[in-house]
Amino acid sequence: MTETGPGAAGDYGGKVFGLFIDAQLTEERSRKNSLEQRGTGIITSAGTLATLLFGLAAFSRSPTASFQLTPVDEVALITALALLLLAAILGLATNRIMNYGEPELDYLDGLTRDDDDHWRFADTIEAARLVAEAEVAQLRVARRNNDLKAKAFLVALWAELLAILALTAAVLLPIFHI
Repeated sequence: MTETGPGAAGDYGGKVFGLFIDAQLTEERSRKNSLEQRGTGIITSAGTLATLLFGLAAFSRSPTASFQLTPVDEVALITALALLLLAAILGLATNRIMNYGEPELDYLDGLTRDDDDHWRFADTIEAARLVAEAEVAQLRVARRNNDLKAKAFLVALWAELLAILALTAAVLLPIFHI
């Protein structure tokens, strides 16, 4: 025999909302992973560019170098290095460990105990609403944290772009005797 009426396990609007909330939470977790991967990319490219920068500086200091850095070139190299350092630090910031509002294991464990009212909760709709409420709280924290990571990534990206421009200037200035 199937249940009918309020609290029945059948269809209700909350199922649709619950699925929507689940999808949003899944998307925010994917966004977190994407931001962290991009931050790692920034760190890697900043390290590679810094290595090239040090190579250029060492080459220009060699007694057999065909060119010498002018004070303007040195400022461009120092600027590039500072911007690469900033980019790397902000890339690390996109990967920092943050609390994402996930339920504590003790709380989840409490939901599974046979002697607890939660496991024998007869009102399916209310149980679904409580789960959705917890997921919305997680989503709120995840979005806030991911927004912070996204801002750090965006500034890191701009810092790296500016560093590339400064590095390009440091390379081109001596070549074209500007």
